[in-house]
Amino acid sequence: MIISPPLLKAKNAHETDAAWIERVMTVVDRRDYPVNGHGSWHGGIHIAHTDGGRPFESVRAVADGIVVSVRKSSGIDKRDKAPLNLNAEQPDVKGSDDGYVLLKHETEIGSGEGAKVVFYSLYMHLKSLESTVKVGEKVYRKDPLGTSGMVDAVNAFHFQIFCDDDNISKLTGRKSGELDISKNGRTDAVYGDIHFYLPPQTKFYDKAPADNSTSITGLSELYTSNTPLYVSMTLAQGSCTMVTRQKNTQTDGKYDLLGEPLVNADGEDYEYNLYKTAMRNYKQSPSAGFELLRFGRVINTEHETLVPADAPLWMTVSYPGGQGVVNLADAKIKKFSDADFPHWTGWLLVDDDNDTHSQCNSAIIRKLQEEGSYETQSNRLICCLPFEWEKSTIDARYKWLMTGLPWEQCTPEKTAIWQVPGSQESNERTLMSEEDYGKFKQHAEALCFDSGSLGSGKLWHIEPKVFISHFRKCNWLSREEFKQVVPRNIIRPSGSRYSWEPVTFHESDTSVFSKHYPMLNKMFRKYCINTPFRLVSFLGNSVQETKWLNVTREDYRYSATDDHGHRYHYNIWYFPWYGRGFLQLTNPDNFYKYFTYRGRSFNKDVRDELVRDYRRVQGDRALREREKRLDNRILYDGQHPSLEQEVVSWRENVDVGQFDPSDSAGFYWSLTGMAKYADEAHELQRQAVTAGHGIKIYYRSPAFWRASATVNLPGAISRRNYQGINGFIERCCAYTCALAVLTEINFPDENNAFTLDKPEGIVLRR
Repeated sequence: MIISPPLLKAKNAHETDAAWIERVMTVVDRRDYPVNGHGSWHGGIHIAHTDGGRPFESVRAVADGIVVSVRKSSGIDKRDKAPLNLNAEQPDVKGSDDGYVLLKHETEIGSGEGAKVVFYSLYMHLKSLESTVKVGEKVYRKDPLGTSGMVDAVNAFHFQIFCDDDNISKLTGRKSGELDISKNGRTDAVYGDIHFYLPPQTKFYDKAPADNSTSITGLSELYTSNTPLYVSMTLAQGSCTMVTRQKNTQTDGKYDLLGEPLVNADGEDYEYNLYKTAMRNYKQSPSAGFELLRFGRVINTEHETLVPADAPLWMTVSYPGGQGVVNLADAKIKKFSDADFPHWTGWLLVDDDNDTHSQCNSAIIRKLQEEGSYETQSNRLICCLPFEWEKSTIDARYKWLMTGLPWEQCTPEKTAIWQVPGSQESNERTLMSEEDYGKFKQHAEALCFDSGSLGSGKLWHIEPKVFISHFRKCNWLSREEFKQVVPRNIIRPSGSRYSWEPVTFHESDTSVFSKHYPMLNKMFRKYCINTPFRLVSFLGNSVQETKWLNVTREDYRYSATDDHGHRYHYNIWYFPWYGRGFLQLTNPDNFYKYFTYRGRSFNKDVRDELVRDYRRVQGDRALREREKRLDNRILYDGQHPSLEQEVVSWRENVDVGQFDPSDSAGFYWSLTGMAKYADEAHELQRQAVTAGHGIKIYYRSPAFWRASATVNLPGAISRRNYQGINGFIERCCAYTCALAVLTEINFPDENNAFTLDKPEGIVLRR
């Protein structure tokens, strides 16, 4: 799922994603979620709109979807009169716009059927709609839907996100209450922070064993817990942040932080160094060890085996009054991720209001209000309630305004009194007259619509700001989203001229793309390629190297035969150790490094011999390529009698296998430290946009150049040799396409323009 806010504004310098979403989705007072200022259920939020520029800022689709239902606004004249204006009799009081768009989103948050999800987004009180927004039509994330209108004379629009019963199970992993901590969390969807449940009697030590074993000989015990502790691990921007929570003994459902967050307590650049740590601490199975470091457990059990099976994960964790080292891999400690919506981080499913009235009658929410924790937790309450825009259920939801609620005591003077449970306090209100209720109902009917099956029962709602912020951590690309990162056209350099060239992309069920996109997603989550700019940096290289996700090996068809009958491959001088996989692993040294990383055994003498021969051929290739008689036979398998057939199979598997083509790319990403360059690219791109320099499209993007050079030509980094990178212009095309799909950058921009940085002397022709 890729998702963004319904209003798109540039981030400020050093602004976090959550802070940016909070700023662009400012909520109007008393129109918050899940209960408004009058005590009624409110399934969404009212987002304030203050844009006075031209053109007006668009309300945009938060994700790819299909238009389910739509209504154009009745216009300003009708907006300010009854029934759209409930206070039309008052002079100069404005009403509510009635335009809306309802979208259905089908996407994926992980692997398998259990992670294929459907949710809806509703944009209500729009004053204008785009002409392209029609029922049954496809819309893409960031597509403009219309412009914000007014809600009860306030510049704002109503926005909500909801789903049905089946899909709340898929989105959160459950349908009720709190997370089950008796077993590990889900593995089909794993994203965001990693969480650990530490049961009572967990032991904390003064240090980790020097040999990273499970032995505690020589360690000093600092603390043994007597209550459960909850630890969260955040890997981001190269750092590892550990936070510990403990359940509050006074307030049920509240969890207190213990001490300050621990940042890189187990080493500087902890996240950037996961590969090095895995190679050092898990020598028998570094790849499985990488998963242990990343997830606290091995996720890809079909392809990875941890050796030894009880290999530890020693990390520094806070406890009440101090901090110590804990083996988080211990089987008694349960592992989860943000995909499990842990209740100790505030998530709680609320489904205990069993009536159809619009007033909130949830004992769970009432208890939170009584304890004073409702305000801080309300945005993480996932609530099941009737759809508030269904036209046919208006009386069922609102007639209590005239007749009173079942738990209220109504007097002949049309006063309703409600005794607050568990206290001496009572609330009272004046009931509506039949005439006033009639006006209200007409107003509600003018705004509501026939929602079909959505209005027949209850739906699950999640606070929209938090929903968007939470699932922006997911970054699992659905099939349809993944297809979009392949450009339809590229610019191809030819001497001093550049030509416009269409791209061929194969998406049949037997294509490379269809076979591998789920495994690529799994690789992304394992190797922390989990931010838009990390994905963009990876895909800008991989999409080009694999000929637009169509192949997983280099093309070596250009060959010839010499006078002695020897067939040589003069464009692939390193045959048969040519590029394979999604970042095209090449040369014996890199292949054998990958085999070592996967914990495989091989003849090291043959490995050393092949590495030496590769360097010999590499040193002679300039002269030999000019003669077109490159003799690379010393690299051939037949020239190395001791080369194991198993090694040959491993090498071929990086091309033809199901797991290795993707995993080897993640390995190479980590080996070369590409995450750091991708994060730097993000900052360079942000600075360019903030400074008004525009987006450098296609040509020599400095924000992408270093990440590309890391993959293709490491020596070019120090020389800033743009021309030395194979296919760099084409890579920039793929990079820019991925930017448009995965980030909030709009092409064209708000002025309907592209910014093109075109080098002097370049001629473009279509």
